Amino acid sequence: MQSKFFRLIRKVISELSGAVIISAVVIGIFIAIFANEGIMRVIAPLLVFIAGLILYWLAWMISSKEDRN
Repeated sequence: MQSKFFRLIRKVISELSGAVIISAVVIGIFIAIFANEGIMRVIAPLLVFIAGLILYWLAWMISSKEDRN
């Protein structure tokens, strides 16, 4: 019973953190586009996107983790 509860809490936290990461990436991309000049208008949003993918992957890895027996 306790294991199911902790599994549910872990999944909820990982889903919420995934949603926060996606929201932060979208906002960060817009800020990176409008705050930079020249070639950085292309490079900065790509860097934000790549960092967001890495963080989202980490959140996904936590949510898909198997429970110990």
